[in-house]
Amino acid sequence: MGWGCHPDTMAIASAQYAAKQEVGETADSLTCAKAYRNHYENQNKNNPGISGLDSYLAELDQNITWKEEGKTDEEIQQIQAELFHRTLMKNR
Repeated sequence: MGWGCHPDTMAIASAQYAAKQEVGETADSLTCAKAYRNHYENQNKNNPGISGLDSYLAELDQNITWKEEGKTDEEIQQIQAELFHRTLMKNR
């Protein structure tokens, strides 16, 4: 039996590592989010094993916009939870 890792898991870990290397450990969350988004896109834009790249990048872009507007992580989580709930109710 072999152990593997889902391609998305590897892509996320790799982009997080590259972003931290670029901006450093003490960078603010907005700077980290922008670096992570760019690394994730660059390493996966030609990767057929990654599905839903455009929608994930759109989510990251929306989170960056909210951070630029000054929303806290808690406020962003609340917005995301409400959007998820609306999607669930619409798809019932």
